[in-house]
Amino acid sequence: MIVWSKGLGKQSLLIELDKAELRVEKDYIGVDGIIESLWWQYTLKLTAQDLVDFLSILSSTKTSSFVAKERGIFWRLMRELGRFIPQVLWGIIRTRVTNLFTEQR
Repeated sequence: MIVWSKGLGKQSLLIELDKAELRVEKDYIGVDGIIESLWWQYTLKLTAQDLVDFLSILSSTKTSSFVAKERGIFWRLMRELGRFIPQVLWGIIRTRVTNLFTEQR
């Protein structure tokens, strides 16, 4: 992911999300990492609504058009989604069921 800020002037920075650390807080998921080119620590706070909004971005026509046109990404994305979606759904269902049984005791 590339980030840009007015304070950076014309410079943009690469955030390597695959190297970030995740932590779960009460109201958000924290994503912490370091932009190595500057040794700049960053934190992203993703709320449940942010995740829903991101899924809306992924399902937009503009995103679909980008994926369809971008060379080499279509099949890779399809493969990753095919693997990722069942894992996410199973994790959510498993946690929800576990929480229901824990609350009943």
